[in-house]
Amino acid sequence: MDKTNGTSIIMLTHNNLSMTQLCINSILQFTDVPYEIIVVDNNSTDGTVPWLKSLNHIKLILNDKDEGVPKGRNQGIEAADKNNDILLLNSDVCVTKNWLRNMQLALYSETTVGAVSCVSNISSYLQAIATNYTTLEEMHAFAEKINISNLNSWDERIMLLGFCMLIKRSTLDKVGLFDEIFTPGGFEDDDYSYRVRLEGYKLLLCRDTFVHQDASSTFKTVYTPEESIVIWHANKQKFIEKWGFDSNYSRLIRFEMLELLEMANVKPSRVLEVGCGCGATLLEIKSQYKGVSLHGVELSQMPAKIASGFAEIHTQDVETMDFGYPDDYFDCIIFGDVLEHLRDPWGLLQRIKKHLSPDGVVLASLPNIMHYSILHNLINGKWDYTDAGILDRTHLRFFTLDSIISMFHNAGYEFLKISTTTSDNPAEHSQVEAFIKYLTQIALSDKSNQYKAFQYILSAKKR
Repeated sequence: MDKTNGTSIIMLTHNNLSMTQLCINSILQFTDVPYEIIVVDNNSTDGTVPWLKSLNHIKLILNDKDEGVPKGRNQGIEAADKNNDILLLNSDVCVTKNWLRNMQLALYSETTVGAVSCVSNISSYLQAIATNYTTLEEMHAFAEKINISNLNSWDERIMLLGFCMLIKRSTLDKVGLFDEIFTPGGFEDDDYSYRVRLEGYKLLLCRDTFVHQDASSTFKTVYTPEESIVIWHANKQKFIEKWGFDSNYSRLIRFEMLELLEMANVKPSRVLEVGCGCGATLLEIKSQYKGVSLHGVELSQMPAKIASGFAEIHTQDVETMDFGYPDDYFDCIIFGDVLEHLRDPWGLLQRIKKHLSPDGVVLASLPNIMHYSILHNLINGKWDYTDAGILDRTHLRFFTLDSIISMFHNAGYEFLKISTTTSDNPAEHSQVEAFIKYLTQIALSDKSNQYKAFQYILSAKKR
């Protein structure tokens, strides 16, 4: 590991004194590398400010109103030692033994690593792990078993969350501050992560570092759940207007499809993903299969640019492009929620087949137009397109299980596995079962499982 910088730990606070005390005390107890603490308080009124003022080992910035997450972080960064790396830390986090040292080892493992984060008990975007503790003492014992530095536990990611994120100073100098258009908060981590990647840096998730979150962040102490939903949707729209794509969709990791790849017992050397978005699934394949060559097709320019940092990406219409690949080239070709968007999915499956190796697999997912919710609305005269789901307004083709089977068989494939996802609402279970029973009675055969299937996920090979 190269020589590391010192670290400026930046926290935002708003009330929630007891958790803030636990957070800072845990830093003092478990941090054994050079650091400074910078606290930006967004107008606390519960005794947090007097307590913070009593501490002589922190830098304190007091705002007379809630300035939000992006601006608060920027205030802390600007107050930090200019030679230090930046550690963003939520005030509802309790850090653990070796936490910062482990993250530094990952951050300085390569010059191309720009930022790292860790796992927790509560987090979105797959940064949470299962836990079995009930007390603080048990939590620290749990963390001590995990927090053993291990480079095999570092996963490259498209995006990291800022509840505990360490950013290299040289990265910060190139990427700049957080974008304050996302005030009061939401999607600022997406925005910053993509900016880091576009500068050519890697983002690593350190599964060898665990911290505890109390789920009582400063954001939750300021806004009601209803207000938070409104802010989330507003910032989602701001992100789309800035970047031209939906981050939540374009950074999906399709684990359910990768499970089928593993079940097919294929260890791919070359993978093509059609509709790869920002390349999150390709990155996961890279972490599971060392040395694999990654290729993608993505029509949206900005996600394609992000993915091109680690894969060969074609920003073209897959139905008209000249692939230019040799015959039998790919061990795996992925169509995740793609075929239903095409004018001629039948023709594409036939055309791309020659590029699949004899033992290779095609992975695909398609929505099921026979889902009970669609049939229920249809017999009541409703066929309403939506922004997402089975009747996504961008879908051009609709499939049942029989038509999926026919499409792949006619294109020269045989199935290895077909599985389903469901979308049942427990509150409506009895009504749903009654409706499916009725449908079964009037159908020519029992297709009850097909009525419950929201999406089909399949693997196939050349016949």
